[in-house]
Amino acid sequence: MIEIKAKQLVRALQVLDMLECEYAVKTPEGEVHGTLPIADKPKRKHKNPRKDYKLYCIPDRVGAMKVGDVEVFKPLEGDTAKQIASNVSSHGIARFGKGNFTTTVVNGELQCMRVA
Repeated sequence: MIEIKAKQLVRALQVLDMLECEYAVKTPEGEVHGTLPIADKPKRKHKNPRKDYKLYCIPDRVGAMKVGDVEVFKPLEGDTAKQIASNVSSHGIARFGKGNFTTTVVNGELQCMRVA
């Protein structure tokens, strides 16, 4: 830690001690100051964990679409059409613009169409 920052930290800790506060401070170097224990951040469990959607060749298939073209994505084992819809929509909208790409789920398959 840079010396001036270390001095300011010591000053702040002294003020907290004089006020009889309970505190916990962790510096970027990992030093811990204070009387309170520092709890680890709990890892959030996602409903749909990230997967490698490159298996679907989304950028290639969506990028090659012309106006009026329809692509059908069949989910691989363990995936659902709704899970891949977000990724496909993101690629389509980024490539062609908002309102120029649409998706829908029919019979467990994701159908997407370039509108304009």
